[in-house]
Amino acid sequence: MTYSIAIVAHPSRSTLANGLGLSVRADAVCWDTTTVGCEENHLQAWRYLADSGDDWGVVLEDDTYVVDGFRDQLKQVLTYAPSPVVSLYLGRGHPHGGESDWQNRIAAKIATDVCWLTAESLLSGQGYAIATTLIPDMLATVTPLALEMPIDEAISWWCQERNILVAHCRPSIVNHRDETPLIQTRMDGQPRDVERVAWLFDWRDKWDDSTSHLTSLRAVHLPAD
Repeated sequence: MTYSIAIVAHPSRSTLANGLGLSVRADAVCWDTTTVGCEENHLQAWRYLADSGDDWGVVLEDDTYVVDGFRDQLKQVLTYAPSPVVSLYLGRGHPHGGESDWQNRIAAKIATDVCWLTAESLLSGQGYAIATTLIPDMLATVTPLALEMPIDEAISWWCQERNILVAHCRPSIVNHRDETPLIQTRMDGQPRDVERVAWLFDWRDKWDDSTSHLTSLRAVHLPAD
C-alpha cells in the first residue's frame, strides 16, 4: 500500500506549511494565492495526486499537526480503512452543511472503542485521503461545485451521489492548530466560535476495521440557482 501527501498552504503560513511538509515528508506543497482560493487549492492538490501512481492521495491543510510516528500510523489507517474516502480528523466545531446536530451524534458515539466512525459526509477538510482510482471522477464532479460551496461539502455531495461512506478514523491522527482563521467570511455563513480541535487525537498500537455509523439527518444539497 502506497500513498502520496500534498499540503494546501497559504503564503502567510509558510513557516507552518514548510514545517509540516518536513515532518510528514510531503510530496508537494500547493500554495494558495489571492487568485486561487482555498477550494481551488484543494483541487490543485488533488490534480497533482491523481498522477502520483500511488494507491492513495492524502491532503493536509497547513494549520495541521500530526501524531508521533505519523507515516506509520497513516499506513495502518489506510490499510484498514473500510471506505475509499478517509478523514484523518474528526473535530469539534462548526456544523457541516447546515446540519447542526453532527456534534451531538459524534458525542454519543466517540466513546465507543472502534477504529472508525462512518458518515455520509466528509466532516472536515483538515486532513483526508481518497483512493487514487477515484480521484479523476471526484475532480470531474467537484470542480464546478467548489466555486459555490466549501470543499468538504462538495466532496460530501460527490460521495452521496456515488453511495460512498466517509470513514473518519478514531482517534484522529491529525489535529488542528486553532488559530485565527484566514477566511473571515464563510460560504456556509456559520461562525467559527467553537474550539476547533479533534475530539480524540492519538495513535493506536494496532488498527482494524471495527466501525460504528453516524447517521445523517439529511444529505448535502446543491446551492440554489
